[in-house]
Amino acid sequence: TSDIAVSGGGIVRGIGVRSQNGDVTVSNAGDIAVIGSSYFFDATGIHGYASNGDVSISSSGDISAYSIGFARGVFASGASASIVNSGSVDATSAQWIAYGLYANGSSVSVVNNGDVHAYAVETGVGAVGVVARAGTGDAVVQNAGQVHVDSTDTAFGVTATSYSGDVLVSNSGSISVSGASYGVGVSMNATSGMARLNNSGVIRVDAPVDWEIAVRGGSEDDTIVNTGRIYGAVSTGFGDDSFINGSGGLWEVLNSATEFGEG
Repeated sequence: TSDIAVSGGGIVRGIGVRSQNGDVTVSNAGDIAVIGSSYFFDATGIHGYASNGDVSISSSGDISAYSIGFARGVFASGASASIVNSGSVDATSAQWIAYGLYANGSSVSVVNNGDVHAYAVETGVGAVGVVARAGTGDAVVQNAGQVHVDSTDTAFGVTATSYSGDVLVSNSGSISVSGASYGVGVSMNATSGMARLNNSGVIRVDAPVDWEIAVRGGSEDDTIVNTGRIYGAVSTGFGDDSFINGSGGLWEVLNSATEFGEG
């Protein structure tokens, strides 16, 4: 539960664990602050990587990652990758991209019960609150906390992608996005499977009127089930798409960009 503070001009890690053939497990209950002073390198609060194993990271502490280059609060990459956050994560990039929570692997899972904030200062780049990027398996995101993203250019609250599996995003908390050029609350894309959003919380986007996208789908079948509140357009792709507004659900279209593709 000790606190960690690291700064430098190269690659900066608060906690960094790497394995060639085994698994990686990180459990953090302390506070972590990292500062990177180089445009060419990243600053990451917790970094877990396994070349041939699984990565599991849980954190209940406060994490702050600031970098001139790209900043990441928590990063997990392995055969399977999972992140569970119940603390506070703040990622800020002065001149590049900021990521709050980032999971990459064959199958991935991100659970947020805390607060995640990603902020990109420089025009021409962006910020993402939660990234779940899967290869052959599923990409699963569960948010019961707060995800907030600010950018002077593009801003994404949650992006979930699977190239061969399914995508499932569940939001019972709050996802809020503010992008000066373009904003997306939830982006989900299953290139060979199905993508589904279950929303019982709040999804809100603040961006130029034609670029306020609350939910963006992909090329296959997209399903949106809403019993919460969605503020912004819905834009899906070429699959057999559906939007189910259940009891108590509110969908307020703030612009004219809503379209359900060609499915």
